[in-house]
Amino acid sequence: KFEDALKDVQAAKQHVASLSLQQIADIYSGKQSRWQDGTPIRVILRPRTDADTKSLAAFSTAVGEGVAKSLLREGMIVANTDQDMATELERLPGAIGTTTLGLIRAEKRQLMAIPIEGVVPTAQAVAEGRYKHVRSSYMVTKGAPAAEVARFMEFVQSPHGKRILIELGHVVPGEPRAAR
Repeated sequence: KFEDALKDVQAAKQHVASLSLQQIADIYSGKQSRWQDGTPIRVILRPRTDADTKSLAAFSTAVGEGVAKSLLREGMIVANTDQDMATELERLPGAIGTTTLGLIRAEKRQLMAIPIEGVVPTAQAVAEGRYKHVRSSYMVTKGAPAAEVARFMEFVQSPHGKRILIELGHVVPGEPRAAR
């Protein structure tokens, strides 16, 4: 089970129980450069125009300012894709960056999602409005989709496709949440 694997990862790594928005701002601005256990914090960024960067910067004014400062610092690691980000987060001790619960689960990544302001990022917390740091996903085509694309879109919207999305931690409007 995913939860058991996540517990193993959490037990094997030093981690933080939760981060406040101010702590996130301090980490990205460079004011906080070490975790509580002394491990150096390694901020992994996405490109300036990436949706993850914009979403992170929108957490708060202070976080936005911290992200802006981090983008100006020399020598920062920038991950161009979601998979590059996950790989860097797994590879570097003390790393922090943005990703999604869906990616962590779908790719069985050895990563943990850090609660923000004490709220664990789960589909239930999102659906209840307690966890607000989310982004929506859409399927969009230019004109009528090719047959293969149309079949994929139908599958995603089918009961089986929705069940897969829910199991991976996504909130599917109008569908009951997974018990996780």
